Amino acid sequence: MTYFVVDVSGSMDSQLSGKSELKRFEAGGALAVLLREVCEGCRVFTFSNSLCEVMNLRGIGLMEGIANSQTHGGTYLAGSLQILASQLPRAERVIVITDEQTHDGIVPPHGKRGYLVNVGSYAPALPTLGGGWTRISGFSERIVDWIIEEEKDD
Repeated sequence: MTYFVVDVSGSMDSQLSGKSELKRFEAGGALAVLLREVCEGCRVFTFSNSLCEVMNLRGIGLMEGIANSQTHGGTYLAGSLQILASQLPRAERVIVITDEQTHDGIVPPHGKRGYLVNVGSYAPALPTLGGGWTRISGFSERIVDWIIEEEKDD
């Protein structure tokens, strides 16, 4: 099982870069659509003021579900990950798409592997060393291919 957690806070309404029209949360949604198709089991969540599970949809429906899941306000990543850990079984992997702006920091992933994908155009802000997270800076649909390669020897 893969838990995919997309940051939909206010800062994620910004563009990926000055040369892109794609918003940060839309990049996360696009990756969620792709993962939904290639993972044997995938549950999609968003976080802003709290954690919210998105309906098990595909394609554009999933993108809309992510965009409309909750108000794009605060950034409570640690609290959202704690809710995830308290309510669900441990996952094979947890993938978080964020710009690493958070009000409450980060906690270890509730999974065998944790990937923190930073789609912000500024320096990483969350401490991942020793916390069970692998940081991936930037966005590309090839992240999925990289994760598959990374996990081949497990």
